[in-house]
Amino acid sequence: MGPTPRPAAVAVLVAVGVLGAAGWTHAQLVNPGFEDGGGTLLGWQTFGNTAGNVTVAPTTPRSGSWVASLSAAPSGGGGTTYSGIAQGLTTQDGVVWTASAHARHNSGSRLEGDNLAIMKIEFYRRFGGFYGTSDFLGESVITMLDSRTTPDEWHERTLSFAAPVDAVEARVVFVFITQDTASGTALIDDVRFTASSGDVGPPEGLAWKLTWHDEFDGSAVDPSKWNVLDAHLIKNGELQYYDPDDVYVEEGCLVLRSRRHDPPVIRPHPDGHNAEFEFTSGLVEGPGLFSHTYGWVEVRAKLPSTQGIWPAHWMLGENFPQVGWPRCGEIDIMESLGHDPDTVYFSRHWGDPYVHRGTSSSGPDFSQDFHTFAIHWTTDEMSWYVDGSLRYRTSITDAGEIYHRPFYLILNTAVGGYWPGFPDDTTVFPQYHEIDYVRWYVESGPGDFDLDGDVDDDDRDVFADCFGGDGQRWTDPACRFFDLDADDDIDCHDWDRFTESWTSLPPSYPFLSQCRTLETRRPLGRRW
Repeated sequence: MGPTPRPAAVAVLVAVGVLGAAGWTHAQLVNPGFEDGGGTLLGWQTFGNTAGNVTVAPTTPRSGSWVASLSAAPSGGGGTTYSGIAQGLTTQDGVVWTASAHARHNSGSRLEGDNLAIMKIEFYRRFGGFYGTSDFLGESVITMLDSRTTPDEWHERTLSFAAPVDAVEARVVFVFITQDTASGTALIDDVRFTASSGDVGPPEGLAWKLTWHDEFDGSAVDPSKWNVLDAHLIKNGELQYYDPDDVYVEEGCLVLRSRRHDPPVIRPHPDGHNAEFEFTSGLVEGPGLFSHTYGWVEVRAKLPSTQGIWPAHWMLGENFPQVGWPRCGEIDIMESLGHDPDTVYFSRHWGDPYVHRGTSSSGPDFSQDFHTFAIHWTTDEMSWYVDGSLRYRTSITDAGEIYHRPFYLILNTAVGGYWPGFPDDTTVFPQYHEIDYVRWYVESGPGDFDLDGDVDDDDRDVFADCFGGDGQRWTDPACRFFDLDADDDIDCHDWDRFTESWTSLPPSYPFLSQCRTLETRRPLGRRW
């Protein structure tokens, strides 16, 4: 996503960091609850405070007696203004920072129009560096409040981001964005800003079950797992025709090849006529073959790199054909721009009106070797990982039910486009996007479905009793074990996953015919 700008740079108080034999430690936030000095902004730097709109107040505190109060500051001529508070701590690259805070607006002063209150984590190569200059290395952002947020109650927001190379300062920032003359006041309380090592693996918890995967060990693309696109897509200013000839399996990898053709090739155009295409590339996708909700999705790949190339691993909501984009929702596990192979992007797109949230992360040159790109998707948040290191985490509660529905996978390399730019005289063809494997894990109960000491028909009987044809016992704690796709209902899709553990056909319970005829059935998102 594009950064949310702030016209005035923020310089913050210096906090002490220590690097020694025992490892790296960091100082704590000063005055995180705004109680010091009997209610002050001690330790916090303010910006955009042109009308006394950034202050503390005794208004409905969550704890203690005071909150930070950020109010709209309309400019005389309309437009957008930015005001807020910030505080920085010392860091090292690779350290994962997590910011959390509680926010609310009250009925008498709720945010109006397009006003927003956001929380950000920013990184700088110089302590006290200036936003928008060469000091600034990157940021991650989450919306805390907007006009649609329920008033008169506290809302917790959490955000994580890994410090990029050369970072010496991590900064937590709260910004009130005023649009034109809209009014409102955001209250902030109980801020936390903590650091941990970035070297983490799959989250601990229930046993991870590999529910779907492709290791690309065969001689060709598996048609039961992937649709290979044969079309030109009119979107984003992209130039390529997706040609099946540029999708193949070689030496244990899926290869998406991008080529320049001279003379151009003739291929069908979506407008109904044949057209010349100078560039072809490859795309595989899973609609109608596999879709799922939640889990750990991991892709190991070596990316192409040259001007005008745009590799991506991403997902669309299963309901895309019915509601279109962006209402279906999009999850970008990884995107890269060929002219900048040291940076990858993570994001979400959804809604009507359109909303885009995400960030970028620096690392090695991802075109020189294979790297893993993963997302951990839960009922509350999404977390992005590169080579097992957490790079970005954000709540998904801001998107309603969109990210509680099944999504399918897409792997592709685009040529050209408004974002990456277009091929030029420096562009090298052909380019190769090599994908070693794709794996989708879900968390399930312990014991590999062995409920009574031996995996047999008795275990199936227990499942069938819980299922009952319509998930009628889904509230029973003994049955929640079987919610294998974590969609808060026990349905046909859980049965499909359950029977993958068996070597023989499942018994002919009456509801199995229902599963066969209702393959697209989805629960209504019930929660316990």
